[in-house]
Amino acid sequence: MNTLVLRNEARKLTVSVIRAILVAGICFTILYPLLLKFAICFKSPEDLLDSSMAFLSRNPSFDTFKTAYQMMNYTESFLNTTLLCALSGLFHVISCTLVGYSLGRYKYKFKAIVFGFVIMTMIVPPQVISIPMYLSFGNVFGVSLIDNPVSLLLLYLTGNSLKSGLYIYLLTQFFRSLPKELEEAALVDGAGETKTMFFVMLPNARLMMITVFLFSFVWQWTDIFYTSMFFKNYELLSLNLGVVGSTYQQYMYTSKLPTHPMLISQMNNAGSVLFIVPLILIYLICNKYFVQGIERSGIVG
Repeated sequence: MNTLVLRNEARKLTVSVIRAILVAGICFTILYPLLLKFAICFKSPEDLLDSSMAFLSRNPSFDTFKTAYQMMNYTESFLNTTLLCALSGLFHVISCTLVGYSLGRYKYKFKAIVFGFVIMTMIVPPQVISIPMYLSFGNVFGVSLIDNPVSLLLLYLTGNSLKSGLYIYLLTQFFRSLPKELEEAALVDGAGETKTMFFVMLPNARLMMITVFLFSFVWQWTDIFYTSMFFKNYELLSLNLGVVGSTYQQYMYTSKLPTHPMLISQMNNAGSVLFIVPLILIYLICNKYFVQGIERSGIVG
């Protein structure tokens, strides 16, 4: 009996050790590029060219971050990007909640077809509609909305962005999962359709709406498709990140200072770190909303 118990304990211990090793290996594989990027940014030029210094640095320096901060015009770009992302999230929540509520709670003809079109927007390549979209916003009643945030905000307010289909799907599945008794109880108490929606259903969908807002915020922060298409002279982090290396190289050339491909790469890494740090902070602060929102979305297949 004791031998059998010991075997079971040994088997459980072996499984636990193997599981821990696998999880640690997967975590390291995922985090290694990020850790390496951080390590490179703190290196001095001498340590950067020393192949024996992979993660450590003899003389850690913040000069690379300072230079990248200036090259990206970080303060203005950060404020513009944050405002655009916040409005993007708000407008997505408004438009996608209305559509999702309609698809999730009402019955009408051709609803399945409408829902099918929503799903189709998730799989159609954005390049298919990029040229017509650009031409349309280039002449809106004689006014060009190119290089104007209004162009993007109109897309989000009407639920026509690249990710609107996903947000509508999430909200539709959530509203479908809410019990019919909530509506019936509200109707018995004298509430109409509008009051039922705003005072009964939407408060229950608060976590899902926060999740959609966060998804939209993060996606807009990293978006390069729309921003590069509609903005030419607008300071945004996603646009400035793409040129921080070349801007630094041009600065070194005009200043007649020596440069090296490793220094250009280091500057790109520093720009990337400055770009993703706000997203990491958002994840650490709002992680529970992501998890709870998806858990309660009613996605079952």
